[in-house]
Amino acid sequence: MDDSASRTSHQRAMNAVARRHAAQRIERFLDRLHREARDPSPWETSFIEHALLLFEAGSYIFVEDAMRQAENPVTRGLPAVITTLLTHSNVMPTAVLRARLRRIAAFKVVPN
Repeated sequence: MDDSASRTSHQRAMNAVARRHAAQRIERFLDRLHREARDPSPWETSFIEHALLLFEAGSYIFVEDAMRQAENPVTRGLPAVITTLLTHSNVMPTAVLRARLRRIAAFKVVPN
């Protein structure tokens, strides 16, 4: 195997690991909501949706940050219009978010 093929193989492996970790991170949060027998708050919903969009786009490294924000609802310092939007946005049931994650995670990108 030449050097470029080795690098490509290594990059694919690292991408697969990052994808798995990102999916597990979202799943752990959804599991916690399930254990607490509740759906996510509007704040949590907005950041979980953001994490799912990042996951779907293949930006796995940024999923952790979005999930960290979902867990820490700090609204102090945000403009009032943003806070209002976050507290009055639609709340998605945990089951819907989990189904969305599974649908996205089941999709495999075929390498070039």
